[in-house]
Amino acid sequence: KHPATSYVQGMNDLLLLFWYVFSSKYGGFNAILNNDISESKLDKIEADVYWSWSEMMERISENYTDSRAGIYKSLWQVQKIIETVMPSLAQWMEKEEIELSMFGFRWMNNWLTRELSVECMVRLMDTYLSIGEDMREMHVWVCVVFLMHWSEDLRKKDLGSGMMFLQKLPTEHWTEDDVSILVSRAW
Repeated sequence: KHPATSYVQGMNDLLLLFWYVFSSKYGGFNAILNNDISESKLDKIEADVYWSWSEMMERISENYTDSRAGIYKSLWQVQKIIETVMPSLAQWMEKEEIELSMFGFRWMNNWLTRELSVECMVRLMDTYLSIGEDMREMHVWVCVVFLMHWSEDLRKKDLGSGMMFLQKLPTEHWTEDDVSILVSRAW
């Protein structure tokens, strides 16, 4: 169905979210790991995961072609929005020689799955999937707001500490409420 799409590292992070959601009504991952789910239930989970994954790929497959055109387009959009709505952050990034692609590629490729907990990602992905065709555009705005959220802390850092911060953002205590605020600001 998606002949130009190829596997890239990080797709498994997205698939994990679907497994998490669809296995939860049968006891979750622990039940799967402990073989406490029947074959027929596993087949149902797998079918739901496959269907959901296919639907999602319809919307974002441009991110996973050889050229990664969707990712680069989204990064360009984030950069232009930041330059417009928060020039102080854009100037800091330029001064410190931090290119958005240095951390933003992962944000676009993995849809923030490495920055947020599974529970927070389920909340965020629920929003993305409910939006439909504009899923990628919404993700651009979520990334803008996400970056703006950290801008005050970032602008106090140099290149090295700024990149370390961006690669390990302090989101371990974030809840679904934090994601709801992020989404509402992006909307």
